[in-house]
Amino acid sequence: MIRWTVRRTSEDDIAYNPSNIRMSVEREIAFKEIQEKVQLLADHRKEWLKVTFKERSAILDQIVNNCQRVQTKWVKLASEAKKVTETTEELNNVWIIIRLCRQLQYTFEEAIKAQEKDKPIQFTPPPKVMQVDGQYRVIVQDPSSVTLPGIQAEVWIHPGKPLQQGGLLMETFQQEEPLISLVLGAGNQSSISMSDALYKLFNENQVVIFKHNPVLDYFYDIMEEVFQPLIQRNVFHHVKGGADEGAFLCHLDQIDTIHMTGSEKVFNLIHWGSPKPDPETQTPQTKPITSELGCVTPWIFAGGDWSDADLKYHANNLAGCIAQNCSFNCVAPKVLVFPKDWEHKEKFWTLLQEHMNDLPLRFAYYPGATDRFATFCQKYPQTKLIREKDTHDLYLPWAMIDDVPTNNKTEYCFSNEAFCPIITSVSIENSGIPDFLEKATKFCNEKLWGNLSCTILVHPAVQKIYDREVETAVKNLKYGCVGNFQVENQVEEFQVEKIKLEEGFIV
Repeated sequence: MIRWTVRRTSEDDIAYNPSNIRMSVEREIAFKEIQEKVQLLADHRKEWLKVTFKERSAILDQIVNNCQRVQTKWVKLASEAKKVTETTEELNNVWIIIRLCRQLQYTFEEAIKAQEKDKPIQFTPPPKVMQVDGQYRVIVQDPSSVTLPGIQAEVWIHPGKPLQQGGLLMETFQQEEPLISLVLGAGNQSSISMSDALYKLFNENQVVIFKHNPVLDYFYDIMEEVFQPLIQRNVFHHVKGGADEGAFLCHLDQIDTIHMTGSEKVFNLIHWGSPKPDPETQTPQTKPITSELGCVTPWIFAGGDWSDADLKYHANNLAGCIAQNCSFNCVAPKVLVFPKDWEHKEKFWTLLQEHMNDLPLRFAYYPGATDRFATFCQKYPQTKLIREKDTHDLYLPWAMIDDVPTNNKTEYCFSNEAFCPIITSVSIENSGIPDFLEKATKFCNEKLWGNLSCTILVHPAVQKIYDREVETAVKNLKYGCVGNFQVENQVEEFQVEKIKLEEGFIV
């Protein structure tokens, strides 16, 4: 057995080094169990390629039924861990997995039809496709949809790349044997863990060893029940553990690929061997690794003449986005980008404070949250604390930091994701809306850390006059997902006009 020792100098600063140092009996047993589960995957992985689309659809049916059977327990455990009484927030995690399974089943149904006709996959009805400046855009979510009414989602294919209808999926069946993928789970949302595992299994045809984030240890039994049809086939297994177990798995020769959700420091430790690598002197490990590392997520306000109702509605909506899951979301708003001298900025900021004040404080369950919160408050003495008098134990106040200067290349809040209930704002000098959109795009691309998510709020009048400029901003923002919210005059109805997903059309 390979033995490992882990040297910790801080919570995130972990160095992995092989060693023959004697470990505790408990650790020896844990590592042996991990190896046994990985060996089961290795012994049975070829069988996964033989599972037909019809059988895969039946497996997904079982997973959906299991989700429905355990959903009460699932939501109860998560709500208790996060100390929330409103269960709808956690119920969303169940619905996400059920909907994902149904979407995969739809793909497999179309694949079965294609196999019968010996033709490429052709979805019925086919997705709507646009071509703009030589780039394909596929509408994968129609605004008339019952599940997400008023929202249109577009996948923008990389310029010059062709459209594919399940081609990548079919190619995975040509491999001699599936790869073994290590998935290091998220610690904030349980649906992320299951989604990552399902993607590896059904989209990439890889078998999976999954390590739970210690924050979500309580989710082990739920996953055991929900994924039982995959566990029985020995194409999925999961383990608990912390950094030691993660390091052990990353360095196992049988592991072919790695996917993780977590911090940039942990990614660097896995890929480079140190939290702050020097690519010129260090050599990365060779296993393919994909990751979701968070983002200092910007919300861009494109100016215009907003009504009082518009301001109130979107301040309330933004407050909810900040508060959801105590802001322990990688897509949570972190920097509001305003045009300098926008006449509605001060009123919007005041309304946002009022709405935050109406929200109950949330339990800061995620490790390191209080330290990160204290660091931000120390670096920004102007921080306004909302409901500070209600703060107790791990219930942090809402924090708002206004008008952070944009000319500092090393501004702390631009390069560090707070991952706690903090929102900041900046104001950008401009000569008009087109100039602002161009400068805001450059600011987000060049000064804010991360490239996961971004949002633009655009008034219909602005969209009508500057449609091309808004389109250019959406196109030039270097983020995997860009939401273009239209600020409707009738606040009861608002929509996301476009969502751009950079990484390609996944069916």
